[in-house]
Amino acid sequence: EGLQESPAKKGCIGSLNQGIIDGDGRVVGVMHEFWASVDGWVETDKRKIQIARGEGLQERKKMLVDGADAIVVLPGGVGTFDELWEIACEKCRLKIDIPIVCVNV
Repeated sequence: EGLQESPAKKGCIGSLNQGIIDGDGRVVGVMHEFWASVDGWVETDKRKIQIARGEGLQERKKMLVDGADAIVVLPGGVGTFDELWEIACEKCRLKIDIPIVCVNV
């Protein structure tokens, strides 16, 4: 039905986003306010954007996990690795109780 994630337009996440939209689903992108001004991301009825504010990326990470049924991690860069390990630590600390799935494509 829907996906809340990074609002990337390219790569694995971009393909996933487009597949969800093509399948009549909806995507909610969560990005930091810094990138929102740089990327020029546009909302539609199928694509919404939530802006995380603050000095760092902590608020964005929190918004990505809030309300999630699972965490699916696709190949990415340093930020993806950082998000994965922070979520894994929260799971070890019993702060979250949802599956984490890492996909290597």
